[in-house]
Amino acid sequence: MDLDEGYSGYMPMIGQINVSSIVEMINTDGQLVHAHSIIINTRENKEFVFSIEQQNLIRLYFILHKVLSNV
Repeated sequence: MDLDEGYSGYMPMIGQINVSSIVEMINTDGQLVHAHSIIINTRENKEFVFSIEQQNLIRLYFILHKVLSNV
């Protein structure tokens, strides 16, 4: 079995990203957590909304910084 792990689909261009301050929310396990809401607007006028806890937002920041500094 040959596994192709490359991305072969369409990827929308990001137009704007908004990150909220920390708010209380309930996660998928029903636990109360403190997290940020993130809204990503694409250039095709689509909106994606998701949440991320502080520790994962910090990880994401450093991953993006590392990737973009090598460009």
